[in-house]
Amino acid sequence: ESAGESKVVEAMKVLDAEAPNANHRLLASLAKAGCLRLMLTTNFDSLIEKALAGAGQSYEVVVGADVFVETIRRCFAAAPGDSPVLLWKLHGDVTDMRDVARHHRVVATLDQVGKPISRNVSLGLEASLSGRNALFVGYSGSDLDLASKIRAITYRRLFWNALSDVASGGPAASSRPPPLRTYSAMLA
Repeated sequence: ESAGESKVVEAMKVLDAEAPNANHRLLASLAKAGCLRLMLTTNFDSLIEKALAGAGQSYEVVVGADVFVETIRRCFAAAPGDSPVLLWKLHGDVTDMRDVARHHRVVATLDQVGKPISRNVSLGLEASLSGRNALFVGYSGSDLDLASKIRAITYRRLFWNALSDVASGGPAASSRPPPLRTYSAMLA
């Protein structure tokens, strides 16, 4: 482990210290009510897991390219409440920072910026989202590795809650692709 990597590891461990917010609790409530069977997140923290546990909702976590299309199909085939919610952490999990052997599973690092997503992740996104209703909460759509794939998927219905600085073209938006919020109007 390099000195730079150890600093990143320590910085990422800080992400695991907060309590879930209203968005996390809302998602947990929707899962508990049987409205969500799969959650995808680019966040590293364990706030969704904490909210699910607080709501009494069982869950299974898969990380990055460790997802399998059959696992996704199985979560949609089960009746609501008959199986744990599947939580797919696309960019990794802060808990992987505790184990040097698993650091490679955290993919949003400087050496990964601009690299394409793996075949497993691409197939998983298609199986998760194609022809389905999708709700994006607090996600800007600016991840270079995922944005083009997410835009290429045909949804049944798409609901988007974009971050205001990106949606309004604020200063952070200048180096990002256009927000996906514009696509929700076309698909709704």
